[in-house]
Amino acid sequence: DGQTAVVAEQRRGDLTLVDIITGQVTRRLGPFGEIAAADIVAPDRVVVAVTGESPRLIASELEPAAASDTVELPLTDAPTGVCASADGRRVAVASREAHSLALFTPADFHRGPQPTSSGKRIPLPFSPGVCLWLPDHAHLLVADAYAGRLAVINAASEAVESSREIP
Repeated sequence: DGQTAVVAEQRRGDLTLVDIITGQVTRRLGPFGEIAAADIVAPDRVVVAVTGESPRLIASELEPAAASDTVELPLTDAPTGVCASADGRRVAVASREAHSLALFTPADFHRGPQPTSSGKRIPLPFSPGVCLWLPDHAHLLVADAYAGRLAVINAASEAVESSREIP
C-alpha cells in the first residue's frame, strides 16, 4: 500500500512495521535472530527478513489473518541482503560468501509440512552487495560489495545478462 515501512532491529532480531503517514507502530514481529536485511513484498503485503546466524528466509503477512502467519525457509548459503520486486513476483537473496543470488517466488512461501526451497541459485562473478529490481520487474541490478562492478540479472532466464566495471 506504500504506507508501511519496515525497521529491522538487527541485534534484537525484531522487525517493527510503521505507518509512515501517522508515524504509529502497527506491528512487531520476532525475535528471529540476527537480521541481515529486510524488505516488503508490496502486492502481497509480506515482510521478508533474512537472518545470518542460522541461514533462513522469513516471510510474514503485514496484517495477520491468523496467530501463526510466519513461514521460514532454510537457506543453503549465508545471506547478506534481500530485495523484493515491486510487482511482488520475486524476492532475491544475496550471499557474499557464496558469490551468488537466490531467487524466490510467492509459491515458495506457502505453508507446508516442511518448506525446503533454497530458491533458484544464480552464480555471480563477484560478492554481491546491494541489489535493486529494475522497473520492468524482469531484471535485477546487483552491485559488487567490494569493488566497482555491476551485474544485470535476467530473472526469467535466471542468469547474469551482463557484468560491467565502473571506472
